[in-house]
Amino acid sequence: MKIIELLRNHRLVFLSVVCVVSLVLIGILVVNNKTTNINEAIGNVVTQEPEKSTSSLNATEGVQIPLDSVSTPATTPKPILIKGMGSVTIEGASSNINLTFPKEGGAISGTVSGFCHGSISGTFEKSSSKASGTLKGVCMLISATGTFDGSINLDTKTGTGSLSGSGGQYTKNGIWKITLE
Repeated sequence: MKIIELLRNHRLVFLSVVCVVSLVLIGILVVNNKTTNINEAIGNVVTQEPEKSTSSLNATEGVQIPLDSVSTPATTPKPILIKGMGSVTIEGASSNINLTFPKEGGAISGTVSGFCHGSISGTFEKSSSKASGTLKGVCMLISATGTFDGSINLDTKTGTGSLSGSGGQYTKNGIWKITLE
């Protein structure tokens, strides 16, 4: 009795759940392009007062929707990523750099390893060939940060520029060079 009383008190919620489940099952039937008796798939759909009456929905003919009328969302093509490898030199000490960025411009990400090690982030603007950003890491056990600026030429597959870094009491300037794959 408690179940019937609960259903009577929450009739709208129950009917909403039944409708949603029914619509999902009908959708599956339409997608699978099968003609079937819906009663076999979902049983009796309860309407009105649960203890008083039940009604069922019969369908002997399937609904067919031509696939060419169903639209699919447009997909955004993945950007072509360019990889660059090179070096950073500060007062004769060299570190390796590896960069990745979209060919059409966008975010630069990468790593520094060797004398200094850490991460690189920035932006590449294709229209101006300008590359700029920041470096964060460690040089000789000293936490260091820096900025870089320069250009990347997609035609010659090269890039070069300057950088300025600081760590502890030191501030140093240097150059960077990369070759694109």
